[in-house]
Amino acid sequence: MATRVSDSFTGSNGTAISTSNWVSGYTGSNSASALIQSNKGRWLTGTGSGYSYSAKGLSRHANVSDYADGEVSFTYVASGESYPDVCVRATSGIFDGRSGYRIRLPTQSGQGAITLHHFATAYSAVSLGSVSKSVTDGTTYGVRIRVIGTSLKIRHWTGTEPGTWDIDVTNSSITAAGIWGLGISP
Repeated sequence: MATRVSDSFTGSNGTAISTSNWVSGYTGSNSASALIQSNKGRWLTGTGSGYSYSAKGLSRHANVSDYADGEVSFTYVASGESYPDVCVRATSGIFDGRSGYRIRLPTQSGQGAITLHHFATAYSAVSLGSVSKSVTDGTTYGVRIRVIGTSLKIRHWTGTEPGTWDIDVTNSSITAAGIWGLGISP
């Protein structure tokens, strides 16, 4: 598979991520941001109380042409009560339940799950798979998501990447090219 986007997130701490690699999908009204911090991308939910995506959510998608088949691999640090999201084959860069496949990753200390949903229409989710995962705040986790044809596979780990998939399903609901990106939900 060809590499479509690779980002080392170089730059000064607190500066916005590169617009040559990332396109703004949605930024909540309460100061959500995507910044560089210690040569890592840092997606931050907005301030304030509550769990409103419109107020505190954030999404950015790869600045490349839409594509159908691919693989996403990255690491993240579990922290607080925000949920990292990955969207693939989406028709909207907002990622709040409007289209495509959404993978939600665990991040609350000691609880959580990896979930895979299909969104055919706005806010109409169909669960395709879920696996419980216990995570610890401050720990770095690896993620690999592979989508080829009707095959959707997800693995999540700490330490050495395993050879098995946590979620391995077949679904033909969305096979067309779409947007791929990262988001965070409160």
